[in-house]
Amino acid sequence: AFLLTSIGEDDFGERFEKQNGANAIVKGFTFELRANYKKKIQLDGGFNIQSSRYKNAVEYIEGLNPVRDFLRTPNTYGFANLNFTPNSSVNGNVNLIYTGPMKLAHFSGAPEQQFDEILNSRSFYEMSFKLSYKFKEIIKKSSIEMFTGMKNIFNAFQKDFDSGKNRDSNYVYGPANPRTIFIGFKMNIL
Repeated sequence: AFLLTSIGEDDFGERFEKQNGANAIVKGFTFELRANYKKKIQLDGGFNIQSSRYKNAVEYIEGLNPVRDFLRTPNTYGFANLNFTPNSSVNGNVNLIYTGPMKLAHFSGAPEQQFDEILNSRSFYEMSFKLSYKFKEIIKKSSIEMFTGMKNIFNAFQKDFDSGKNRDSNYVYGPANPRTIFIGFKMNIL
């Protein structure tokens, strides 16, 4: 395991060095399921429960109580994907990603953050879908697929961003994309 350790300050602020951490214990289990009905509808899903902890507590922020938990590592997460293919031209899928709460370091500096702290994030549910239609043999031995969809349908995202020049630039978590609508096409030449 790696830790960021303060090694002093320079003209630009505090400096950190990545160092080897103490022994860590990661354990847990994963449950996965797949069901398929006549190759038309398929459901995949999985859920993971884990514990990621150091053998000895680590002081992530000087002056705060040390913790044994890994930062930015949820103890629960999972996924579900429903894919439907009624015929060789139409394809659709809906997926859901769950990310459980995790411990985070939040350094002071921004107007919204007056003191350093270790805190727990909230859980996130990120749902997306995609629909496509394939036009076959438009040109000999080729096909064109048109598709559309939406990522992060419910626009799940971190609500407590820092602001200002002294913000904690490492305090970012949650889904990578905001709600995003996409449309496109793909040409396959055989």
